Amino acid sequence: MILNGSSKLDISRSMLNNILNLRNSDETGEDGKKHRKSIQAMIDVGGLSNLLLKLGTDEKKGIDPNSVTVRQEEYGVNELEDVTPPTYLELIWEALKDPIMLMLLASAVIQFLLACIPATRDPCHADQIAWQEPFVILLSVFIVSNVAAGTDYTKGKELRRMKEERKHMNKLPVYRNGEIVALETKDIVVGDLVSLTVGDIIPCDGHFVEGNDVEVDESPLTGEPIAIKKTLEYDENSKNPWMIGGTKMVKGNCSFVVMAVGPHSTVGKINMQVLGLTVETDEGEDAVKSDDKGVVTTSDDDDSESPLTKKLEKMAFDITKFGFAAAIFGACIAAIIWAILKFGMGKIIAVEDSHSHTVKQSSSFFSKEDCEDITLEQNYDDDSYKDTCDQFSGNDDPAKIVQLFVTAVTILVVAIPEGLPLAVTLALAVSQASMAKLNNMVKVLESCETMGSATTICSDKTGTLTQNRMTVTNLYVGVSSDKCGEHHAREGPVSVGQQLTSSGADGGFVQTMRDSIAINSSDTSNLMPHKNKDGSIDTSRAYEQVGNKTECGFLGLCSDLCDAGTTYEDIRKSPTFASPVQPGPVGRNNACKFPFSSERKRMSWITPSQDGGFRLHCKGASEVVLARCTNVLTSDANEVVPLTDQHLKGVNDHIQQFANEANRTLVMAIRDFPPDFADWEGIYEGDGADLSSTTVDYEVEHGLTFVGLIGIEDPLRDDVPDSIRLCFNAGVDVRMVTGDNLRTAIAIASRCGILREEHFHHLPELRKEAKFASYAKRLDENFESIFTLQAEMRAAGMTDEETELFAADSKGARGRNLPSGEYTSDPVKALRDNFAMEGSDFMKKVAVGPIPHMGVDGEASQSSYGKTIGAERNQAGIVVNPEEFDAIWPSLRVMARCQPDDKLTLVQGLMESELYTMVDKVKALKEDEGITIYPDAQVVAVTGDGTNDAPALKRANVGFAMGITGTQVAQDACDIILMDDNFSSIITAIKYGRNVYESVQKFIQFQLTVNIVAVSLAIIGAIMFQSSPLGAVQMLWVNLIMDSLASLALATEPPHDALLNRPPTGRNDSIITKQMWFNMIGQSIYQLAATLLILFYGHVMFYTDADNIDTPSDTMLVKQQEIFSDSPDDQLRLGWFTGCEPSQHYSVLFNAFVMMTLFNQFASRKLYGEVNFFDGILGNKPFIVLSVIEFVLQFFFVQFIGSVVGCYPKGLTGSQWGYSLLFGFVGWLWQLVINYVFSHVKAAEK
Repeated sequence: MILNGSSKLDISRSMLNNILNLRNSDETGEDGKKHRKSIQAMIDVGGLSNLLLKLGTDEKKGIDPNSVTVRQEEYGVNELEDVTPPTYLELIWEALKDPIMLMLLASAVIQFLLACIPATRDPCHADQIAWQEPFVILLSVFIVSNVAAGTDYTKGKELRRMKEERKHMNKLPVYRNGEIVALETKDIVVGDLVSLTVGDIIPCDGHFVEGNDVEVDESPLTGEPIAIKKTLEYDENSKNPWMIGGTKMVKGNCSFVVMAVGPHSTVGKINMQVLGLTVETDEGEDAVKSDDKGVVTTSDDDDSESPLTKKLEKMAFDITKFGFAAAIFGACIAAIIWAILKFGMGKIIAVEDSHSHTVKQSSSFFSKEDCEDITLEQNYDDDSYKDTCDQFSGNDDPAKIVQLFVTAVTILVVAIPEGLPLAVTLALAVSQASMAKLNNMVKVLESCETMGSATTICSDKTGTLTQNRMTVTNLYVGVSSDKCGEHHAREGPVSVGQQLTSSGADGGFVQTMRDSIAINSSDTSNLMPHKNKDGSIDTSRAYEQVGNKTECGFLGLCSDLCDAGTTYEDIRKSPTFASPVQPGPVGRNNACKFPFSSERKRMSWITPSQDGGFRLHCKGASEVVLARCTNVLTSDANEVVPLTDQHLKGVNDHIQQFANEANRTLVMAIRDFPPDFADWEGIYEGDGADLSSTTVDYEVEHGLTFVGLIGIEDPLRDDVPDSIRLCFNAGVDVRMVTGDNLRTAIAIASRCGILREEHFHHLPELRKEAKFASYAKRLDENFESIFTLQAEMRAAGMTDEETELFAADSKGARGRNLPSGEYTSDPVKALRDNFAMEGSDFMKKVAVGPIPHMGVDGEASQSSYGKTIGAERNQAGIVVNPEEFDAIWPSLRVMARCQPDDKLTLVQGLMESELYTMVDKVKALKEDEGITIYPDAQVVAVTGDGTNDAPALKRANVGFAMGITGTQVAQDACDIILMDDNFSSIITAIKYGRNVYESVQKFIQFQLTVNIVAVSLAIIGAIMFQSSPLGAVQMLWVNLIMDSLASLALATEPPHDALLNRPPTGRNDSIITKQMWFNMIGQSIYQLAATLLILFYGHVMFYTDADNIDTPSDTMLVKQQEIFSDSPDDQLRLGWFTGCEPSQHYSVLFNAFVMMTLFNQFASRKLYGEVNFFDGILGNKPFIVLSVIEFVLQFFFVQFIGSVVGCYPKGLTGSQWGYSLLFGFVGWLWQLVINYVFSHVKAAEK
């Protein structure tokens, strides 16, 4: 029956969703066994045929195209929801919300308003330049906000383009009214009958209808790399009829009926949860989390701000308080002193205003009392000024009061580190660009820095730690010598096939093995080259495994065994193995005679042999095929010999060994038949035959000749162990969360270093190397890190070989005494408690009340740390007991059989744990368990490639998705995309993240030194002279031009390996360290002392007999000699008494200050008291170039446009420049003194 466009659908969306929701839920039946609830749900709906009827779908013809609109209205559209991307203006607005940006905007507005009012305008500013200061500040804000917004907007636009390309690339054949039409996935609706073949990505959720030999890779959802068979039958372990969106067809072809699309599909629900959106539910639908309005809800704690952002906000708040305090203090003290000097003491001086060309009176410490100063006498014709000079003047004093207010604003502006927002933005942008070249595509700019603070990485296994491609890593073959067998293992880039051929294996044996692999594999299993967009083959990437992954792993071995110019495809097509009879039981050109099934656990293909007879090629589960073997084909002689007990023991020992290494073990075997043999379907009736079994056991699959035991696995990426080691050195814990089984997960975690020897129990009696006894005791009793012990061994003079021997001896001693008195060396049982567990066990231990995705209740109590737990649920909809969680997570390194909500619960729990605040518990964990708890809140990074990883990727502080194998949902949810799918690229992110943090610290160290000196000078100037020696425009030059270039210079510092030898920076650690305070205060003391020396004695020190020298008038010379009684006649004009007119004296002070700042820029490259400021500087050419540019700009500023910006119009003399540079150089020497003092203070504290 086909539904027409106007008919009413006979099944609700809620009923369809309930059936799909129950596919992983179990219930205990009357027989005491667990059964899938979805089985009963399908029975209740009347089975598949009735489901199709209710959906108006014909199992051969599909649906009526006229019903598409009705279906979309009833069931929704097959498009994943997406949040509306922010506009460019919204990104600008977001950037402007930064506290320092707000402070800059406020200061710009205040200065602009003051500049617009003649009475409050700086008397040294003409009308046409009064706007310059606020304009320059606003220009800085404009640049910073646009750099940040532009970077985010461009990155977002590129990601949206990539997503749109993906949408239009995928089209699938769909049955519509008996015709097959190719539709984009967005056009598929509920009820559609979709045809799938190998390589197709399933577009939505549904039920299998019909097909042949179908297997689906569900690892994007489950993390389990083993393909799942799809049939109409239900099998609790390996078969089911559910086709889930986002998974991939790897074998066979089929059709399925669509039951859920878009946000109502499995992938869609995860996507909605990730985006923080809501999914409408219908009455009667079982929702995991619902509110009274019938919508699934998610919580989203405000954890989006990076640690650096929070610290900078706190620092900005502290600086604001300091700035206000300094401004009020400076202005008030200046006002009091001004009042005392003028009204109490009559210490008045006459100063000529160069702008108005009038004489103004000003109070001064350096004038005579009672209005007797010589400057007054020289500028007035009579003594009438004496009667009014110490009284309030309506002409001058209101302007003085306003000037004091302007001085307070100036001090506040000087205190604000104007260049800091630009420094942070530039550091992040530079790191983002550098990381992009190293395969880190940064979507969220702040995540660059956050990764530097990461304390934990929760990593997926499949496709992240491993290669997501099944590979033969172990091979055991028979030999003719007394040892009976030989083991060949993959070692780094050297494959098992290469090991076998280089070991002297007989050429005939190698040919037999390679031919058997090529012949006895499905045509749908292939190794396909990756192609670039232009159609050329990408030789940098391994061949893509298409079809059954296990068979693809075998084909990889076959390729390694093939001679040059021969491929497995050539063998498959070879006439030697073809039969002239088609169809028939024999021949590679015919179907496999005995295909694989989960009941048979083996497959056999019969072909003609080269000697005229027939050969049966068999492969399957090791225990099944080995039991059918009676002979062995030796690899060194290519001879058939009887299978002895010694042979059996060797094979069985290696089966156990391979299994402990997370290998799936299979046996290859052959059997030859004479040319006249034809009884291919004879039933086996020999020893051990089970004639009552429903699975037919054929006689031809007995009496086999053993060819080899194959250990196959999804191997580690080659650089993962080194990357895990680097994480350990960097103080970052790596935890594996995977859908794979516990034994495999433990084996993989052990090999890559996530699980180390200190995480296992050891039995001293199993140790063989006595010389390591002292280290072994510390490992076995105190659980000290083996990495730390090995480092101590090397320091004690032991070789790398000896340290590795100690590790191997410890691995061999893994074991645990059982309650029965016996011991076990099983690695799963030897593991210490809670270091590895399945997700279901973890959830039961930490959850209070219902666990929705498991359909059971948690075992945790309602009380945590003496308090009753409320009803607040985490984002997975689960109430978690913090005390029970804290009892597990410090140990937990591996979570197997992990569901998405298990992973989400772990990630959220780690982020929210406050265990680090409990001193006694932290101390006990260290002393009793050898577990170190990071002394601050956990910063969690999550890696993953599957749809199942998306909620945790979104919830984590930083989420990493894979760029090659990652699903679209995972990439949408993450912060950084690893374009090469390589775990080692995370090390790059950690290094660059820490480098960003250090770059900001370096700039803060540099900038705050400038601000401390400038604020101190401004306050001293306000008190002593009622104005700062450094002009406002000059300070803007330093803060916005010089400091901006300095921020760019320091932001371009490349990361260094030492960054990975330090622990992460805690969320609550101050961004300014004690060493930085020493550096800043020490340099500030020196620079302030130097500037004060210039301020009070520079007019004598820097006098030279040059053409452009700035000398005082006769009157001012007398005044200056009056103040400095021993000073010579040859001296510069004091900047104290020049009013608004620029002086060479103050210009030297400004230039020396800038030179000390520029030289301190080099010293600021180091944060930890390093002696060599120049270490690594040749690797940072931008720093050198920018430093030269800063010097050139300063030279141009002072020498050529000084009159515009408050410097002496004729510039400085050569000797004055020399002195300025000398002050800068002495700052380097002074920094060495600071480092020396700090090192002794630090040593004394210890």
